[in-house]
Amino acid sequence: MVSTQTVPVEHMTAVTVRPKKRRLSWTQRFSLWGSLGYLAAFFVIPVGALVLNSFQTVDGWTLTNYAQVLSDGYYLGIFWETVRIGFISTTITILLSYPVAAFISRLSNRGVALVMVFVILPYFTNTVVRTFAWIVILGREGALNSFLIAAGIIPEPLQMLYNELGVMVGLVYVFLPLAILIQFAVMRGIDTNLLRAAETMGASKVRAFFKVYLPLSLPGTIAAALLVFIECVGAYITPALMGGQGNTMVAQIIERQVRMGLDFGTAAAVVVILGVVVSGIYVLYDRITGMTKLFEDNS
Repeated sequence: MVSTQTVPVEHMTAVTVRPKKRRLSWTQRFSLWGSLGYLAAFFVIPVGALVLNSFQTVDGWTLTNYAQVLSDGYYLGIFWETVRIGFISTTITILLSYPVAAFISRLSNRGVALVMVFVILPYFTNTVVRTFAWIVILGREGALNSFLIAAGIIPEPLQMLYNELGVMVGLVYVFLPLAILIQFAVMRGIDTNLLRAAETMGASKVRAFFKVYLPLSLPGTIAAALLVFIECVGAYITPALMGGQGNTMVAQIIERQVRMGLDFGTAAAVVVILGVVVSGIYVLYDRITGMTKLFEDNS
């Protein structure tokens, strides 16, 4: 007869089972180190060199470049003009792209493939070509002014180029496809049955949109707004071709500093300050909208 003996719990020793370490294959290691090397070569090292250069002058290491930029009303005005134009252009872009993305997301797969051609094709067209197309359209003798005069709407051509209006029109057109694509990717995954359920429970179409569809599509809209804003404040070609002397943006100042004055230190300081300003706006925007929490909830 086999006797059993009960061992008190306090005398039992816990046995910890350690999971085996999973070794990466050579392809995974190659991809990992290749990605890290690419990131270091084309981002970390250039940005680090730029930051170091912003602290250098002919006299050595100093904060003179930053003091010169931050104490000069001209530079501060350029920063304000860049952020203001970027914010307005981003707002217009989102207002135009949101309904388009929502419409495309409701189409069938065949309809999406057909309509997306008209969205993607301009996006992959050279920015210079697209900008010059708008110069032809908005010029004093361009297609738009000619139409308005022929229709009797205006007596003389409007000045729609080489001013703030021209810059905003160009920026909105250039980055509109990007905003549509980002928002479409999120809206396509929204279950339309939720809207029908809300309407079945008595909600109007408008209320169902604001209570169901808009919150679900908000992560894509916020992501599109941030990316478009970052692109707008860093744009060079469109403001240079369609803007005037009073609409100079930061990218143009950087180009002039390097090309005309060979003042790399001041140009680097301007780039770093712009990066800090954009990062600060991103953090503030995140605090206001709770963007990070939105992405965590929708992940």
